[in-house]
Amino acid sequence: MSWNKAEKMYDRIKIPELNSEFSPLPKLYFNEELTSVINYGIGAEIYMSQKMNAYASYSTDFSPFKSNASLFDLMNKQNEDINYRANFHHYGLGLDFSIKTVDVVLGGIFSSGRAGFVRPLKFPNETHNSETTKSKILFNRWRILVGFNISIDKNRKATDSEK
Repeated sequence: MSWNKAEKMYDRIKIPELNSEFSPLPKLYFNEELTSVINYGIGAEIYMSQKMNAYASYSTDFSPFKSNASLFDLMNKQNEDINYRANFHHYGLGLDFSIKTVDVVLGGIFSSGRAGFVRPLKFPNETHNSETTKSKILFNRWRILVGFNISIDKNRKATDSEK
């Protein structure tokens, strides 16, 4: 379990003002504000036999950002934050089994998250073309784990064959 405490608006980076002979340059602000978030995880090991165990897990990865700075903020004409706050859920399954002197681990983790944000750019030739249109993005990712543990201990072969 982890906890991120809320933080009032702060400057992530301060960019000095630049002098120009042309029109006044826009001020660049890279401010962030955090909200309180609790992330947690849970897992289980399931004994199936003397040579096989199964594993299952679940964890969260929630974003603490209430307002965050991005380069898209520079292009936004409405002077709004273009926040990208994705909350992820991670689901894992795995097997650990033995074949003679080799331990094999097979597993997979599926991660999924979604976020919504104000569209920073105007795209040509769109029917609902507005810079205030909310865009949504969905992330799905698979991670596969394959592991081998090969025992070269001569005593293990003797004790395994005695069983």
